Amino acid sequence: MRVGLFYATNTGYTEAVAHEICARMGPLWIETCRNIEGMSLKDLDAYDVLILGVATWDAGDLPYDWAILYEDMDQFDFSQTKIVMFGLGDQRGYPGTFLDAMGLLYQKLINQGAQGGYGFWPIDGYRFEGSMACRGRQFCGLAIDEENQVGLTSKRIAQWSQQIKRELGFLRLCHGATDNSERPQATG
Repeated sequence: MRVGLFYATNTGYTEAVAHEICARMGPLWIETCRNIEGMSLKDLDAYDVLILGVATWDAGDLPYDWAILYEDMDQFDFSQTKIVMFGLGDQRGYPGTFLDAMGLLYQKLINQGAQGGYGFWPIDGYRFEGSMACRGRQFCGLAIDEENQVGLTSKRIAQWSQQIKRELGFLRLCHGATDNSERPQATG
């Protein structure tokens, strides 16, 4: 299983979170961790699992580099791809659009056939008025607020990393597989 983590960053926060997730997950599980700037959707096609990072920009917008790819997604088939999301937002500054970009990107990928439901995160512990990222009492991915809850980021990443390893079957592969052909291979 090939796993790639891709993100867009305007301020550097999403990049820092992405790299912390990659460090927590480890190179055995995540083959690449990179900014999507200058990439095309074809570049994402080689991966079975996409871990995607998106910050909500201004009042609910996608960051520039995701906005470019977003328009082309209607012509792309993601039906062979599992998606896992993490998003950054400001729940106090933009309480009515908290993590909207993560919700927009997630829904677009689901509409294009992607397999979702991985890495959902509880809304408990956040104070906001509305979010397109909500699916019932959960966000459609890890919710990070580097403006107001920076002290919780590392703990949340650690917990979420274990959660997605479990949900994607990585822990089963690590502890119980006798056939290493299922296990992702690290590349240099």
